[in-house]
Amino acid sequence: GAGGSKLARNSLFCPVVGVVVPGGMDGVGGAAAPGLTYMAGLGGQVISPADGTVLFAGPYHKSGQVLILEMADGYDAVLAGLDHLDVRPDDQVLAGEPVGTMSKTRQQPRLYFELRQNGRALNPAPFIMVALRKAKRT
Repeated sequence: GAGGSKLARNSLFCPVVGVVVPGGMDGVGGAAAPGLTYMAGLGGQVISPADGTVLFAGPYHKSGQVLILEMADGYDAVLAGLDHLDVRPDDQVLAGEPVGTMSKTRQQPRLYFELRQNGRALNPAPFIMVALRKAKRT
């Protein structure tokens, strides 16, 4: 991509249906991690937040199944905590395409989502479509 190009606001899909809680998970940055952790439903479907190419798909430390997606403009998306992955490295995925599922048995499955650019971890919240915005009372 062109140098200095930025990810557009509201350009990413929310990867799973769930309530966002602050911080990360064991094995991916811990409580101080900059990303978002979703309290997902049992067996919840996880979708790709953006078009991209799968860089990594498999188990990682204590984080369950981890998916790393190479997106445009030098950004990578990291999704951790899945129970089952439906994609493999080098697969091309489209935004909104199912990539895996959460555990059907574990108490309160959690999905961790962060962006990386040049090795720096970033909070994806500003880039996720309006679902995260709370309605403001006027």
